Amino acid sequence: MTIPHLDERRKLLALLEQEAALEREEEDALAQPKAALEEAEKRADEEYRAAGGLEGALNLALLDKPELLKEQTRLADARDVRLEPARAALRAAKEPFEIRRDALRDEISAIEEAVGGQVMEHPSTGAYPMLCAVTKLPLFDSDEVVPVLAAALPQKAPA
Repeated sequence: MTIPHLDERRKLLALLEQEAALEREEEDALAQPKAALEEAEKRADEEYRAAGGLEGALNLALLDKPELLKEQTRLADARDVRLEPARAALRAAKEPFEIRRDALRDEISAIEEAVGGQVMEHPSTGAYPMLCAVTKLPLFDSDEVVPVLAAALPQKAPA
C-alpha cells in the first residue's frame, strides 16, 4: 500500500516550510521600518499636541465651533502628511514579501486543488499545517487517515 499523493505531500511540505521561513525573514526585515514608523508616530503625536491638537475621538465641543473643527482637521492632516514617508517605507519593505507569499500560496492552492482537499489545521491547537505523526507529511481534510497511516507503517513479514 502506498501513501496517497505522496509526491504532492512532499512538495507541499517543502512549500509550507518555505512559507514559514519567509514569515521569519519578513519579520526580521520589517523590524527597522516598523520601529521607524513607531518613532515617527511618537514625534508626530507630540507635534500635534504641541500645536494644539486634541486627543481622542471627536470632541463634542468641536461641533459647536466650526473654526476649531477646521483647525483640528488641518492639524490631523498635517500629522498624516508627516507620517507618510515612514508608512511608504514600510509598505515598500512589505511588497517583495507579499509577492513571494502570493506565489507560494498559488502553488499550495494548486496542489490542494489537484489533491482535492485543503491542508488541515489541528482541530484542538489550531496548528497549521497538521502533520501526520508517522510520516511527518501534511494531512488533507479529504484524507482517509487509516489508509495514509497503514501505508506509512512498516509491514510485518508474513509468518
